[in-house]
Amino acid sequence: MDRHDRPRVTWRARRGSTARNGSVRRARASRALSLYLALPS
Repeated sequence: MDRHDRPRVTWRARRGSTARNGSVRRARASRALSLYLALPS
């Protein structure tokens, strides 16, 4: 069980670090905003 949970925790921790950075989140938000503005109102 411990062996199975270890990789999961590491992956989760990695994801948390990326989310904390906010770089990916910011890029995604900016992209969505640009796409929304590009759409004809």
